[in-house]
Amino acid sequence: MLSIKNYENIIGCYVESKWVPDVKNFIVRDIEETNNAYLIRIGDQKNSSINYQINIERSLIGDNYEVWGWGINGKPQRYMTTKTGINTIKRTIGIFCLVLSKMIK
Repeated sequence: MLSIKNYENIIGCYVESKWVPDVKNFIVRDIEETNNAYLIRIGDQKNSSINYQINIERSLIGDNYEVWGWGINGKPQRYMTTKTGINTIKRTIGIFCLVLSKMIK
């Protein structure tokens, strides 16, 4: 079962990466821990009414964790990552960028 230590430190982080240039002006607004997932709410810094939700499932599927995202259009985006893919705040933000880039297109 995935456990992210100090996950509250991600709140307030800017969601941007030089490898995903189309994702800008986003910030992590909130994180909620549930029995089976971390629910992350990401918002546009300039428009507080634009919000996205990303879930990191806490149970492994093979050797990977599922990352799901839902955007304005309601179409889900799925991304698979290993534990090392999300073992630092910087890498976790990178995963958020990858999922967001699919959601905002």
